[in-house]
Amino acid sequence: MSTFYAEGRYACEITQQAMTKASTGTPQFVLKFRVLSLADGGKVTHQYERTCYRAITEKTVEYLKKDLDALGFEGGSLRRLDPENGDHQSFVGQQCEFDCRHEPHYQTGEPQEKWGVAWTSSGGAIEGEPLDPASYRKLDALFGVNTSSHAPVQKAARSLEIVDEDIPF
Repeated sequence: MSTFYAEGRYACEITQQAMTKASTGTPQFVLKFRVLSLADGGKVTHQYERTCYRAITEKTVEYLKKDLDALGFEGGSLRRLDPENGDHQSFVGQQCEFDCRHEPHYQTGEPQEKWGVAWTSSGGAIEGEPLDPASYRKLDALFGVNTSSHAPVQKAARSLEIVDEDIPF
C-alpha cells in the first residue's frame, strides 16, 4: 500500500469504533475516521477514510490511556468502548486530531501510513522555561514598576480587567 497523506497532523471525524481481536489474537481498540483537513485548517485534496489500531497489551496500555484521554473517555471498564455494549461511550461523530506517519510495511518494506490519535491538539500548551523572580524584577524595572518592595505577591481576589489606559505603549 502506498501513502496518500503526507506525514503530519490532521483534523478528522470518527465514523466507527470497535473492540476486536487482531489476527494475532491480541485485543485492540479500532477507530475509523474521515480525514477532513490539515490540523491547521489547510485543505486536503480528498477526504478519505482511514483506520487507527491500538493493540492492548501490558506494554501498550499507557499509550491506550493517552489515546482515551485525548478522546475524552469518561473511564470505567474498557467494555464501554464496545458499541455492542448498551453502556458504551461513542466517539462516532466526534472531531479530533490524528497524526499520520509513514512506516515500512512489515512484509514488503513499502511505505505505508500509520495513524494514531494526537495526544495534544495542535494548539497545545506553550512550551518553554518559566521565568524566575529575578527576570520578573528586571521586566518590572523595564516598565517602570517599583520593585524595591520584597513583600510576597498577593493573589488577586478577583479577575483583573485590562483597559487601554493600562497599556504603557
